[in-house]
Amino acid sequence: MWTSLSSSKPSASTSPRESGRATHGESPVLSAAPPLAQWAPFSALGEAFLRGVPRLVVDGLWGSARSLVAWGLREVSPRPALILASSLSELHRTSRDLLFFASRSEPAGTPASVAEFPPGLPAFWRGGHQREGEAERALCCHRLLSGEPLQVVTTPVGL
Repeated sequence: MWTSLSSSKPSASTSPRESGRATHGESPVLSAAPPLAQWAPFSALGEAFLRGVPRLVVDGLWGSARSLVAWGLREVSPRPALILASSLSELHRTSRDLLFFASRSEPAGTPASVAEFPPGLPAFWRGGHQREGEAERALCCHRLLSGEPLQVVTTPVGL
């Protein structure tokens, strides 16, 4: 914990609230990720996620910050989530970022809790051996139906 934005010295405070650990009666959002828990918009987003709001929109983030917020929500409540990416390249970038955050917080050897749900191939592409995308989509559906708290990344075309 830093004393201010321009300070280079760590503060001596070690209260549970500032360290990000939730104590009895505190919101579970504070235990998610300490830097995110101190950000007021994330706290509001986390509370909405806990209440089960079906559609959450986050504007003003770019790069890996989008994935960090999505992963922070998973830390708040481990349940399935659908994350929309604007393009196929953004889909791959977002899923790689989420896998990075997963590798830092999940035990080694556990299956990845992030899956890509690629868009289907155009009709003129069908008929060959190119069925990988369909297999990935089927595996995603199987993992979701088995109750796994999966974060699924897709594009609007993939829906």
